[in-house]
This record gives sequence, C-alpha cells and structure tokens, in this order.
Amino acid sequence: MIILSEKNNKNAKTDVRAKIFNKPKEFISEWEKMPQIEKIKAITAFYKKTVGEKFMPTPEFEQTAEKIKNWLFGQYPEKKWLLLLGKVGTGKTLWAKSITETYNALTRKSSFCFDVRKAKTFAYFNAEQAAKMVCDWDFENLYYREKIFIDDIGIEPVVQNVFGTKKNAIAEILHYRYGNKLPTILTTNLTITELEERYGVRILDRIREIALTIPFISDSFRH
Repeated sequence: MIILSEKNNKNAKTDVRAKIFNKPKEFISEWEKMPQIEKIKAITAFYKKTVGEKFMPTPEFEQTAEKIKNWLFGQYPEKKWLLLLGKVGTGKTLWAKSITETYNALTRKSSFCFDVRKAKTFAYFNAEQAAKMVCDWDFENLYYREKIFIDDIGIEPVVQNVFGTKKNAIAEILHYRYGNKLPTILTTNLTITELEERYGVRILDRIREIALTIPFISDSFRH
C-alpha cells in the first residue's frame, strides 16, 4: 500500500482537477466518438421511445429525420440555427428535445465546466422563462452559452422592460446570438408572417439567413 505524503496528495488532487477543468484531448465525449449514422439512430430512438405506442412512421417523420441529420453533420455549414415551425402538437418540441437530450447525454461527462461560455451541452429555456431572465438581468446563459434551445418562441409577452427600456427580450437574445454565430435551436407555433409581425423584418431576415427552417405541416397527433 502506498501512502501519499500531504504534499504529494495535494499534487495528486491538483492533477485530477487540472484534467477536469482543462479538458485535455483524452477527454473526448461519446458524441464525438460515435459514427454519424449511430448519432441519428440515437436521436430517432429517443423520439420513438418518448412517443411510445402511438408512434407511426410517416413520410414527414422520415423527411424531418433526414433534414436534421444533414443539419447536424454539416450539410448546411452556413446554417448555425435550427427552426422547427408549425402547428401545435406536431412534434416540434419533441424533435428538439430528442436532439439536445441525446447530445447532452453523450457529451456531459466530458464537459464539466463552471464557465457558461465554455459549456458544450445544450441549455433548455421556455420562451417565457428566457424573456423573464433577460428582464431580471439573468442573461449569461442565453447570450454567452455556445448552444441553447429556446422552446415556443411567440408565447412570451411582446414587450418587456429590458434594462429600463421597453424592448422585445427574445429579439434581443436572437440579435446577440446571430451576431456571434452561436448554435441555437428554436421552436414556434407561429407562421413566418407572424414571426415577422412579432420580431420585426430585421430579425426575420437574420433567421432566414442563419437558420435551417423545417416546417411541420401535419395535424396535431395529440388527438
């Protein structure tokens, strides 16, 4: 049995901490090691498992899976965002969660980090929650985190008091993330026309430029 001196024990702890916080090359996430085909299989498996017995493969499901696969694997290098748009109950949020939850589960072990700017996993926010956080000056994760998912944009109040000025908080978030080309997943029940009316021509133009938009045209499968 080897007993470490107090000095050696302290150094040993420091080495372990350094490996965690500096994240050297050997700390590669399962997501990074996984073949692309296995990644999309894991995402669609999450989707199917969540839907359960009600799941039925449809042409729209296959088309959506193909588009998401192409987005994830760099077929659209200029599209840093993913916008899932359509009626209520068509699976937009479920698809977004399938992507982010699968990615996070396979990345989290190697991404322990106190600095949100360096965090590698997706953070989830409901649009109402996100808007309130900006108004409360709690915007670090929304502005600076590399990857976020904002669910249901359009349900939040149109105008909020942001830093003493009446503004659209979600538009402020999108404006910052667009300027810094930060990966962002959005879902909404609004149409393109309604998005323009709510967030303005400028934000919609930027969404069109930076986001791969996937429309969901089927009826709600909750009925």
